[in-house]
Amino acid sequence: MAVTGVLKDYTEELELGKGVVQGSLGVLPVHSSKPGELIYITYDEALGKKAITVTEVSEGGSVPELRLTNKGAERILILDGEQLVGAKQNRILNTTILVEAHDTLTIPVTCVEQGRWSYAEGKYAGSRDMGGSRHQMVAQERARKAVAVSSNLRAHRRYDGDQGGTWHRLREQMYDIGVESDTAAMEDMYESQEDRLKVFLEALAIDRFDRPESVVGALFTLEGRILGMDTFDKHSTAARAWEKLINSYAIEALRAGKEGQADTGAAREFLESIAAAGMDIFSPPGLGKDVRFQDDAVVGSALVVDDQVVHAYAFNIQGQRDAEAEGPHTTMTGFSTRLRQARHRE
Repeated sequence: MAVTGVLKDYTEELELGKGVVQGSLGVLPVHSSKPGELIYITYDEALGKKAITVTEVSEGGSVPELRLTNKGAERILILDGEQLVGAKQNRILNTTILVEAHDTLTIPVTCVEQGRWSYAEGKYAGSRDMGGSRHQMVAQERARKAVAVSSNLRAHRRYDGDQGGTWHRLREQMYDIGVESDTAAMEDMYESQEDRLKVFLEALAIDRFDRPESVVGALFTLEGRILGMDTFDKHSTAARAWEKLINSYAIEALRAGKEGQADTGAAREFLESIAAAGMDIFSPPGLGKDVRFQDDAVVGSALVVDDQVVHAYAFNIQGQRDAEAEGPHTTMTGFSTRLRQARHRE
């Protein structure tokens, strides 16, 4: 089957569950009755087994690239937005990858620590290998990165993000929530807000949802406006990624004020918009194919390996533009209208 068909079938089979709201953040669980069959471990599991090393590509280093070696006998899944801390500066991965056993790759990254370019400074002094983190890239910046990466893939066949824009927007977000960091590190922003984020982690824990054993991901809303979704091939992967995902959306909620909501009907329309979007296929580092989809309303990607979607993520970029133009009053119920308008403009 064509990989685009694999993605379309996958989204049609997903089932939305009853949402839970905490403050301005809404979470709708996504269920699947067909778990994937691929065998792999996650980045955090690989670190625990000492099966992976991630280093600078050379002694001088290169901001948008790192070198990854899978030293083990198992495949390793590393997610889009996953934070890699240490070495000369903290980075996040620009796309989801599945690394074959005993393979070495150069991987595309974006820096999330503007004020450091040294092994010898800061809390990671002396660490030449990258480590793990409980945090991934903040959700709305992942959305902007997805747009930039997709654009650069189509134009230049490169997985480059928008480095300058990322630095600028992270500094803005730190300022908005009152965070000071000597190196403008995203990790410092998360750590400084740990107590506030804990409220979201407890209220939105995966076992708080109906049928948690079949949850393979979630769709997220902020002040009732759809932000995005992440879904996986199986429950175990979703469960391991859950806390990082909640944190990445909850940190956005710290700047919001309006009460959230979680409307299943609008969420279903968002899922359907993925299959309707234009699609392009690229070869990411590692295994499988990267199906990139985008139109005026939605942007995202799915890693397809052996006719299975391992990880899919999508963001409501039309809603993001509306929110930036109109303020924090764009609701989920307006998504279908904006989607039709976006289709009409094509």
